[in-house]
Amino acid sequence: MRALGGILLMLGIGIGAVWPWAQLNFFGNKVAEIEFAKPTKDSIETRTVVLSRSDNPVRIQFQAAYQVGGKLPPVKIPVRIVITDRDGTLLSGIISFPTRGAETGPEQEKVRGSTPLEFDVLNEGEHKLSLALSANPNNGGILVPDIAGITATVTANVPELRDDYKALAAALALAGVYLLLRSRRNRPGSPPKTPPRQWGRGET
Repeated sequence: MRALGGILLMLGIGIGAVWPWAQLNFFGNKVAEIEFAKPTKDSIETRTVVLSRSDNPVRIQFQAAYQVGGKLPPVKIPVRIVITDRDGTLLSGIISFPTRGAETGPEQEKVRGSTPLEFDVLNEGEHKLSLALSANPNNGGILVPDIAGITATVTANVPELRDDYKALAAALALAGVYLLLRSRRNRPGSPPKTPPRQWGRGET
């Protein structure tokens, strides 16, 4: 029972932690991986990717690599993203790269991801992807953060991100905890429970 409880608990934790990452990284067809140089506030980096309606829906994931020992704002780095097709602006908005979190090592670039963008292709052909640093009120006095570069991964035919796994993960984890607690209570060698003393006639 104890082993089964441990397995269920690990399954619940694994599904809750791994499945969201797997949905983003293992489903769909990778179209391109676009590299951007270090962005600045006064310049706009632009790259081109060819997309068609057969690629719908399309997801773009962004990752920023921070320079080793570089200076970064205390909370996040906002970046403006604009996607255009032959008719003009298709998508425009701001994504943010957190500057806090787990480290990858003192001698390696720290890599952070942002919320991915999803959209449908309306006009087939070239799509321009442009990015530039956005205003950051909470920059800690660091106007130009030390970003080594930004990578945009374009994936076609991506499935809808589902969150129904959360209920399954929670149920498995709770079942595992329950079995572990029961097995601990019933483990051989545990002191027997002493029944409550019954007070009655003749006892003082």
